[in-house]
Amino acid sequence: MSVTVVAHNMLAAYGSRQLNITANSKQKSIEKLSSGYRINRSADDAAGLSISEKMRRQIRGLSRGEQNSQDGISFCQVADGAMSEIQSMLHRMNELCVQAANGTNSEQDEQSIQSEINQLKLEINRISDTTTFNDMPVFHDLNSVSSIGDVIGSDSIKGGNNLSEPLIITNQQYKTGLTSSGATEGHPGYAGRVGYPYSSVMMDFSGIGTSYTDSELAGSSFSVSNPNTGEQYSIVLGLSSDTGGRPYIYSEDGDNHSLLVNIEGENDGARVVRRVFDAIGNTPNFTNGGVQYARDNYGKFWIYDNKTANFGNSSMRFASPAGSSSDKDKIWIQSGDTAENGLYIKKPYLNSSIIGIDGVDVTSPDNAKNSLAAISSAIDIVSGIRGEIGAQQNRIEHTINVTATTKENLEASESKIRDTDMATEIVKNQKQTVLEQVGQSMLSQANQMPQGILNLLQ
Repeated sequence: MSVTVVAHNMLAAYGSRQLNITANSKQKSIEKLSSGYRINRSADDAAGLSISEKMRRQIRGLSRGEQNSQDGISFCQVADGAMSEIQSMLHRMNELCVQAANGTNSEQDEQSIQSEINQLKLEINRISDTTTFNDMPVFHDLNSVSSIGDVIGSDSIKGGNNLSEPLIITNQQYKTGLTSSGATEGHPGYAGRVGYPYSSVMMDFSGIGTSYTDSELAGSSFSVSNPNTGEQYSIVLGLSSDTGGRPYIYSEDGDNHSLLVNIEGENDGARVVRRVFDAIGNTPNFTNGGVQYARDNYGKFWIYDNKTANFGNSSMRFASPAGSSSDKDKIWIQSGDTAENGLYIKKPYLNSSIIGIDGVDVTSPDNAKNSLAAISSAIDIVSGIRGEIGAQQNRIEHTINVTATTKENLEASESKIRDTDMATEIVKNQKQTVLEQVGQSMLSQANQMPQGILNLLQ
């Protein structure tokens, strides 16, 4: 290249271009070293940026899900703490029943013991109604439990698919029909595993003789349909004139099975239920459709599906007269970054009625002795529900462990894609620094070379 070129100093132009390239490279190197990231803009690595951003979304979602799961554990702990106190009260009630069963107590003593038991039952219900977590009720809302007014008075309960909130039956009962545990008349059992919701309807006949009479109930009916076979099972309440004086009449018309039960003269809910229960127990054709029936000693009667038969497994549904919400009995814990990554926590079903202590009476030694079995059963029920809550808590703890491990592995993967290799980048930066210094020196010399033309002018 001629040194006499004045208009275009190509050496300086070349040196300037190389210096700019070095400066840009050094700028990117400084960005990576100062930020710690290899990818600071999409131009650095378009594919790597896309992959790492998806990983970041997943990592942040898992972090939030981990905190959500901790909230779920706190919910379980609140429920368990409340039930622990309920169990303490049940143990006290058991102690009082033992005390009342002793024949040395006066009538006033028995009334005093009953007074304390009544207060304990009220406190159990208060805990069930008022225990909250983040202003949300911890225990399941049992408003959907049907009463004599909104079930029997509605003429019939027919099978359908609109019971979105199945009830749970856990208190001590007598069962008939198809059973998995073999519990039959005269042997107390549980209508369904503790904590397991069965599709069911409960009717309370304890108001007969006060709120209504046997003649007012006559003609009322309740029924359930088997959606798989089309069979319908109906129970009709009647008087002696309807049954010809017989305790009950069973009739069958194709797929329709009907049981007319004579309740005339009864003014006690437990005896009404006993009459219905006996009629069902003595009619095998009425219990072979997969339906189960249960009663307690206080005038309550249940119809529910048998999950061990084809008719069961939640295929039987009753219309819910009180209306209900499918979200009342469970809480969704969002433990991950996707819609399906989570789990449900079941709210416990718990009050004095559910655990079967409403009728605990210690006003006589015999009543006190009979109440001991109910209290023992209630303690077992609460223990079972606490066990399920504890199992849910353990499950959530495992969920947290899996979430934490997944997040850690994703962070490692995202780091490999996005983070700067500091050792390599420092070497590059040093290289660019040397090239920049050399480039500046060469540019300075190139700019001095045209000065030689002045010697020709002198």
